[in-house]
Amino acid sequence: MRYKRIWHTATLLKSGKVLIVGGDNDSYSITNGCELYDPANNSWTVTGSMHHSRSQHTAELLHNGKVLVIGGSPITANFNSSELYDPLTEKWTLAASMNYPRMYHASIVLKNGKVLVVDGWQPGYGNLKTAELYDPSTGMWSLTGNTTQERIDPTISLLEDGKVLVAGGDDGSLYSFNSAEVYDPLTGNWTTVENMSYPRGGHTQNTLKNGKVIVTGGYGNGYDFYSSAELYTSPKVH
Repeated sequence: MRYKRIWHTATLLKSGKVLIVGGDNDSYSITNGCELYDPANNSWTVTGSMHHSRSQHTAELLHNGKVLVIGGSPITANFNSSELYDPLTEKWTLAASMNYPRMYHASIVLKNGKVLVVDGWQPGYGNLKTAELYDPSTGMWSLTGNTTQERIDPTISLLEDGKVLVAGGDDGSLYSFNSAEVYDPLTGNWTTVENMSYPRGGHTQNTLKNGKVIVTGGYGNGYDFYSSAELYTSPKVH
């Protein structure tokens, strides 16, 4: 990359390029700078800067090809803002603000094109169990059902049936969770599912081609690191 950074996001665009957004630089200063990686010529170029510097945010590729960047730090601000990047113009526009400022949250694009944002941490308040939906057709945020567990840095996956699995995360200290829950976009409600075998924070989660979800690594209570992995299988609907 052109610039050193951590706690940024990387989003694969429809063009095949990769958009790098924000994060902290090597002086631990939060940046609004962004870059593009072009695999066609193996090169990096600077692209348009965000309106707000942000770190520990999330970014999602919308069905229309734009990228929605959501929340994040600095923790001195009530960061409920979001922005849209247009790959055709390489420019950013401010989007509607969330109902709750948050960082250390999780987000995902649903099959209907809406973006689900869950949990995280709110400056001056603490851990969140709220969830919100961004509708690209209206450009607005709306609240949806709360999760059953307040989580910082949970993992999130889209299931074959269009529901969403959220698992693990922690309470902001040394206590991580083994709980998991599923969101139903049709009802806006969350349902707890079988716990993982181990509490996990800092783990990863991916949906496989066979529909199962694999959760890997992470840390348990007391920051014991794991090499283990486990699989979640969605219940069959008859």
